Amino acid sequence: SRVQDENNALGQRTRQLAPPNVSPAAMASASNAVPQTVAQAQVEVAALRAEEGRQRQEEAMLAEKLESAEEELDALQQEAPILAAQRQLQIQEIANEAQRTMALLAALKDVALEHREAVLPSDWTQMSPEQQVVACFLDEVEVCQAEKQRREE
Repeated sequence: SRVQDENNALGQRTRQLAPPNVSPAAMASASNAVPQTVAQAQVEVAALRAEEGRQRQEEAMLAEKLESAEEELDALQQEAPILAAQRQLQIQEIANEAQRTMALLAALKDVALEHREAVLPSDWTQMSPEQQVVACFLDEVEVCQAEKQRREE
């Protein structure tokens, strides 16, 4: 096998490089240690290659996630001005609706003040809770109008 061939070649090179005063027993011991060292190195290389494969997979996955996040960020940045404009329109619509509601309430107040006797019973005890609220509101409006007239004089 390839491993045995490599071990034999390594053992032969070791014998060639060994100083002449090395005993044959020491050489045999070194030759026996070489296959174990080569086998250990091969196991370590295989483990390192497996780890390298896992890290490359993780790197590819992280690169894909980064690309996806960058695409999402670009989409959000493109949508931001549109969303801001839509929000501004909604705010304007709410303000316009509030203004129309206030104008309507002011008109109803004016009519209610002018025709209070026709709109509300004269006896407080005969008023519904809703009519009592309207009566209190109209009383407050009259007080405010009177104060305003006094300040203008």
